[in-house]
Amino acid sequence: MANSEIPEFEKGCVIFLIAGMELAINVKTLYRIINPLEDLSIENSINIEKNFLVIDHEEIPFINLYELYKVGSPVHSEDIRIITVHNEEYKSAFYVEKVKEFISLNTKNFFPSEFISITDRPFIKGKLLFNDRSVFIPDFDRILAEV
Repeated sequence: MANSEIPEFEKGCVIFLIAGMELAINVKTLYRIINPLEDLSIENSINIEKNFLVIDHEEIPFINLYELYKVGSPVHSEDIRIITVHNEEYKSAFYVEKVKEFISLNTKNFFPSEFISITDRPFIKGKLLFNDRSVFIPDFDRILAEV
């Protein structure tokens, strides 16, 4: 069902890939993008078996979006990244195949034509249609309820 109420992205969004699917998160919630091949040190480590990422001595839940979206496992390549998101309610980290682009609302590149709400697809709020593209918006409230 088409809806003209486009979600607020305030300053912009980060578009990333999961199994080739483009997803977007509000840049306001983005805490850090980590290259696991270069950026991990003693202060920043991953313990996937225990489902958490340690950044600056703080444990952050590690969410396997590939498993939740039922799209296999992340492909280990030089483009793989870990995105950490923080807001007042949650902190979490997840693998992505690639951080594709940053879109600022202050540029002419971001012209969403409409938002389509999706209720029958787990862990997806909906999708933005813009520039002949569909970009999915993850539902982090539902994602974190499952973890």
